[in-house]
Amino acid sequence: MATEVIPAVGSSNGHALPTLPPELEAWPAMIEAVIKQTRADLDARDASAEQHAWLWHRFALWLGGLLFGTLLIVAWLVYERRDVQAFVQVVQLDEGRLVQIGVPQKLLDYTPPDAPYMDMLAEWLRRVYWRGDDVAKAELHDWRWVELHTCPSARPFLAGLKAKQKPGKKVTTRVQVNVLSITKTPTPKSYQVLWEQVTTGTDAKGKPAQFTTTFTVGRLALKTLADAEDNRLGICVASFDTAENAT
Repeated sequence: MATEVIPAVGSSNGHALPTLPPELEAWPAMIEAVIKQTRADLDARDASAEQHAWLWHRFALWLGGLLFGTLLIVAWLVYERRDVQAFVQVVQLDEGRLVQIGVPQKLLDYTPPDAPYMDMLAEWLRRVYWRGDDVAKAELHDWRWVELHTCPSARPFLAGLKAKQKPGKKVTTRVQVNVLSITKTPTPKSYQVLWEQVTTGTDAKGKPAQFTTTFTVGRLALKTLADAEDNRLGICVASFDTAENAT
């Protein structure tokens, strides 16, 4: 009679597998829990690192924007203050004392009377056409003053006149300029100057020649303190036209 053999649960080839002691039966679950917790900690750390990287990126963008804005403000301030902020205070002499009249005005808001314009035009002609022994003075000083009292609209014509006059070139002749009269014309900001030029030297007999120059005047903004000291009212020649008078 055959006997049926039933394998025991947890056996191999009919042989029972060894079982864990009771005190070790909870270890697999503990190890699995530790693995899960470690994985959760790593995931949380990665998320925190990504958040920190995003925060640093955002801070870098904010800091870059702040620096760019600061540079724009500085550039705007430099641009706004590129010209000298000059003011004019009108005064009156009263019994030996200077009395202020009104409040200080910005330079270009002040309207000069005719006298400063007339003085400027007479000096402009002298410095352009006068020729003496001091060539360096004519080149470095006189023409700087002339250019500083010439509006941008007239500077191309002044450049052509300078090329013709050649103030830095030493010549044997001497030229004296005498302003005879200055008349304000009905045209706004326009003056006519009658002047004579007396040339002496090896090739000249000292005979005067008379000219009439028609000027229009304007104003200009001054860029440096040195410019403001040489042109205190910001007045300039806007255009000029010279014609020799018949003798």
